[in-house]
Amino acid sequence: MLQRLTGYIIGLSGLILALLPLSALAAGSITPSGGGKYAAGSTFTITVKASGATFDSLQGKISVSGPVSVVSFSAGSATWLPGKSPSNNNQFVGIVSATSSLTVATIKLKGTKEGSGSVSVSGVRLARSGSEVGSGGGSTSFTITPAPTPPGSVAVSSTTHPNQEESYEASTVELAWSAPSNGANGYSYLLDES
Repeated sequence: MLQRLTGYIIGLSGLILALLPLSALAAGSITPSGGGKYAAGSTFTITVKASGATFDSLQGKISVSGPVSVVSFSAGSATWLPGKSPSNNNQFVGIVSATSSLTVATIKLKGTKEGSGSVSVSGVRLARSGSEVGSGGGSTSFTITPAPTPPGSVAVSSTTHPNQEESYEASTVELAWSAPSNGANGYSYLLDES
């Protein structure tokens, strides 16, 4: 009885595996990384990589959303089908020598205003010799924070040259200055004729 039950369970588990789509068994994926917090006006890089299984062809779609502009979108070193190299909101399709890791794209983004966004990869298919070995996509999120507020201006005064609009004959000058109250941590100066 125990042997019959064991055989039944093994047969049932084999049937379940046979009924699962190949993508459910595949471990390969194409995912972006590099999310985080960035200030408005700053530039940051998102890297999209394929990994998790040995593959020789790949496809998917990379989408950038949120308060950013795309500074550059560089395709990785696969052989991309004509018109199918990685770019924003377009399907990519490529072939490579069998590998288990590939940089699909390197994306430079610039935060344009406060808010949140993401880079996501969908419609993923990784294959080796025509058999699917992965279908996982993913996303990475980012938050654009306000640009840092520049420190206030430095107040400069002089007892020897009190009016900046007048010219003085004195060959020496005494200057005094007060630091801004909102965060300067270094100073430099320039002295010229004006």
